[in-house]
Amino acid sequence: MKIVRRAPNPYSFNEAMREAASIANDALNDVVTDYANGKVNDEDDITPYLLGHLKGAMKGAIGGLTWSASVVRHRKGEAAQEKKNGADFIIHVEVNTPIQQYSKGVLVQAKRLEPDIKLDTKAHTNLKEQCEKCLKYRQLHL
Repeated sequence: MKIVRRAPNPYSFNEAMREAASIANDALNDVVTDYANGKVNDEDDITPYLLGHLKGAMKGAIGGLTWSASVVRHRKGEAAQEKKNGADFIIHVEVNTPIQQYSKGVLVQAKRLEPDIKLDTKAHTNLKEQCEKCLKYRQLHL
């Protein structure tokens, strides 16, 4: 993973978003490469592995933009948040600059799919149901 040193001078909103997207893309490519090389194997392991890489790469603020993420509890029982909201993880972005201020969250449902293999009907139906839960959860918490 490459470490990026950020200049102390202020970024424009678009520059901050472009840099954050580039850094996140590099971290994602590192995870995909590690997965391809067998360093991480199971779907349940990929999500926290990805978030660890993103957390390390996105540490600190980029021109007023801060980022955080958390893995949603996915075990069985009452505490299983994934069953309620359909998400594997949540990303939170906060922008706090003199020009713009907001806080946004994104529910993410992750699936591991090998190259040239399509989701079967059951897996597709399950993914669709999980995404619908994410949308319903979002609407309830606006």
